[in-house]
Order: sequence, then structure tokens, then C-alpha cells
Amino acid sequence: MEATAFVPNSPIRRPYMMKYDSNGQQLSETPFSEDLQLDQAYEDARQQYFKKLALLSKLPTLDNNTLLESIPIQESAVDTILKASKFILGLSAYTGGVLLKQSSGILMERNEGKGTILTTAHLFCSRSPNLDVWLGGQEYARDAQVRVQLLQMDVLDDIEAPGELIYLDEQYGFALISVPMIPPETVPRFCKELMFSEDIVLLGRDKWDLQIGNGKVMNNGARSYQRHHYIYFEAEISACAFGGAVIDLEGNFIGLIANSVDFIPSSTILRCLDLWRSFNCIPRIHLGMKLFGIKCLTLVSREKISRKYNIDYGLIVKEVLIIHPLVFLLLLVHGAEGRLAVLGEKSY
Repeated sequence: MEATAFVPNSPIRRPYMMKYDSNGQQLSETPFSEDLQLDQAYEDARQQYFKKLALLSKLPTLDNNTLLESIPIQESAVDTILKASKFILGLSAYTGGVLLKQSSGILMERNEGKGTILTTAHLFCSRSPNLDVWLGGQEYARDAQVRVQLLQMDVLDDIEAPGELIYLDEQYGFALISVPMIPPETVPRFCKELMFSEDIVLLGRDKWDLQIGNGKVMNNGARSYQRHHYIYFEAEISACAFGGAVIDLEGNFIGLIANSVDFIPSSTILRCLDLWRSFNCIPRIHLGMKLFGIKCLTLVSREKISRKYNIDYGLIVKEVLIIHPLVFLLLLVHGAEGRLAVLGEKSY
């Protein structure tokens, strides 16, 4: 078979108004025509030309902004990311017609004609005066209008749909939004288990464009000014990806991106949702203690505790918030044999 050159004949044609003098020579400057019908035909052709150019710019194959990969992605993770991205949606919240926040969300459940999106409560946060969340002062615009950027197949024009806030939990920092849509046939797999130093991928959207970050789960405990149920990661992701997903390299959803340094693990979210479905609220047990996991310590500290006390896992009680003449700082841990040990008793 002989190879033949093929030059595609583009359907886009730029119109020109050509004028000639009495000798049949083309004029270098085209004067205005006195033929109004001809001028109108030329203007219609120009508008059609620019309209086709605008449509051409929407083709994913010609989108110069997304042709180059900004971060290195493992070849083995490409298919996993593409499959998981089907459940990642862009969200925008408006108050009084003004954009309040832009974030991402995870399509986690599907019903007939509707989908339930899990996202960050940060989407509705209208005021946050303190870096330390324990100082309070956060305000949430629960009546904000939500627009969901839906993912359409075989359609160049992207569309938005109105979303409805179902539930918002300020303490745990997540929200649920219902949106009319044709949901996919499957739902994401949420995994309750994660390992420190595990390779992860962060997924969000800037409107419709996918945002990707890769990194690792950090072996860090809770910081004093952050919520204690957060898990920290080492990766970079844009702010519009907050509310998006943290997945492992097998495609399991292991958390919800809370902000630029941490995420809410799936185990916490699933437990909260079970409570909410059962009691229409998420009750919180106040232990009156601030705890710190031995698992979150450095290996040097963990080795010292194991060597001195033969204890490998458990919780360090850093503060006991009880007004009493005697305040005990206890180290409550499970030893290697599964027993409960009480160490470091101190009185005032």
C-alpha cells in the first residue's frame, strides 16, 4: 500500500472583502462598500468565523493550558487517576451574587436523578479571624448558593447545576451537597486504613480542569491550633482543590483534602456519616483530655518509650481538663501484650 499525503481541509475560512479598480487590479485598501447587502453578508461571515474559532479553542486536544504536565506522575498511577477523576467535581459558592469560595468535592453517593457530594466546610466559611481554630470566630454562610460544575461526556460546552446544602459540620470540617444529575454507575471506594509515609495522590478541580498533586502521608501528630482528627501530607495542591480527594495508588479514597497541609481521613468521615444517618446529628464525646498518639512520635521517641516501658502503641494524655485539686497527667497506652498501663502520675 502506497502512503499518500493527506492535508485536512479545515472548515474554518476567514472572509475577506476584495475590491478591484476599473482595470481589474486589486485595491491595496478596501474602501467601504456602497452595497449594504454585500456588507451585511461580509459581517455575517466574519461573525461566523470568530464563532468557529471560539469553538476550536474548547477542543481538549488543542488546549495549550493543559498540554504540559506540571508534576511528575508515575506511569502506573495514570489509569488510577483517570478512573478516580470521574468522581471529582468543581464547586462554587455565592452570596448576593458574589463569589464566596471555590473548592472541589467528591461524588460519594448516587440516587435516582441525584448525586451526593462530599466537600469541605471551608466552601461556606465567610469569616475565619483566627489561625487557631480553637479560638473560634468562624462564620458559615449556610444559605449560600452553590453551583456544581458537572462533567459532561461528548459535549464541548460545560454546564453548571444548582446544589443544595444537606449538612455542614463545623467541628469535623465537611459538608454534604445534593445536586440533580445523571450519576455514574459506580461510586468511589473509601478505605478506612492508611499508612504513614504511604504514597498518595491529591485530586481536585479548578472549575472543570483537574488539579493533581502527589506526595506522602506525614508521620506527624495534631498541631496545637488544628483539629485533632487531621492527618498531614507532604504535597502541593491549589486552594481550589480543597474538598477534593486523597487517594492511594490503588485508587482507594483515603481522605478529604482539608487545606494545603492536611486531610480528614475516610475512617473519620464514614464514622461521622453513620452517626448522622442514625441520629440526624454527630454527637461528640468530651473526654476532658488532650491526647497524642505514640504512633505520631519520631522513631527516636518511640524507641525510648518501648525500651523504657515495653510499650509500643497507645495515647499520651497531655492535658486533663478537669477542675480538681488533684490533676493527673497519665500515659494511657496498650503494651505489647495488650494490657493497659498507667504511667507518669503527677499531683499538684
